[in-house]
Amino acid sequence: MKLKEKCCLRNIPDADFSTIYFPVATKTLNEILDSLDFSKRLPIARQFYPSLKENKHVPGFSDDPMGELKISGSTGLDFVHKYQDRLLVIASNQCPVLCRFCTRKRITFTGERRRDFPFEKLSLYMQKHLQIKEVIFSGGDPFMLPDGEIRKFMDECARFSHIKKLRFHSRALTLIPERFDEKLFLLFRDFHVQNPEIAISVVIHVNHPLEIGRKSLEVIRQFRECSIAVLSQTVLLRRVNDSDVVLGELFTTLDRSGVQPYYLHQLDRVSGSVHFEVPLETGKAIMKKLISTLPERMIPLYVLDGHEGKKQIL
Repeated sequence: MKLKEKCCLRNIPDADFSTIYFPVATKTLNEILDSLDFSKRLPIARQFYPSLKENKHVPGFSDDPMGELKISGSTGLDFVHKYQDRLLVIASNQCPVLCRFCTRKRITFTGERRRDFPFEKLSLYMQKHLQIKEVIFSGGDPFMLPDGEIRKFMDECARFSHIKKLRFHSRALTLIPERFDEKLFLLFRDFHVQNPEIAISVVIHVNHPLEIGRKSLEVIRQFRECSIAVLSQTVLLRRVNDSDVVLGELFTTLDRSGVQPYYLHQLDRVSGSVHFEVPLETGKAIMKKLISTLPERMIPLYVLDGHEGKKQIL
């Protein structure tokens, strides 16, 4: 099967299907694209199709824009301790799709599933660093892991009384909502019964209101019924969502669904993503319009991430 047919990204300008870093097609992504007319399909498709523009090398863009390789140091590539009270765990290197602007391309674009996570090393690290209050599972996408491995991560953290929060960052909720089945929710309910003192939240990566379908809304509802807070993070992307109208619709939809808009990220300057970058002044102007038209509860923090951590822009 040809890649272009497999990915259902037909007639996309500047697409380069010769690259080995191709988008992973999911049933839901294909359904979204096929249900839209061409003009509406483009903002979704642009996030995932390989473009000739990725070959453009620009000073200031790198394979590790947040400096995680340097920060991780002795922990290797498995977890990053950038903030004193939070530990970021790279639980998986797999994702349901390959966003072309992914800040961890060096991990997610390898194509091979990483195995044998060093749980002993993680356990020893948490044991030695009592200031850690929250563990964040990211990747890749932690929900690409089997249920048993997800539970193993959670149980490992629950062994330490100083861990009070667990957070999952995920792209899967909008693109493979069928992953969130009754067995997974049973896992979360059972963990909550055994560890009621540990708060759990899920942060969904969503960039456009058309990404939120009926199935995703049902998953959000079930998470909330499990006493799990659902928040969102969005990347400001040129020709995808760089409009106060589009973002206003997204944040309104999220709020109506019980999701707290959490972060609006200025693009991480990862290699091959310059064509997605929105100028800071444009981003500030968009945020000012949103602040003037939306209730405060719908306004995310507009942030720029980097080697020193997140910096609020506006």
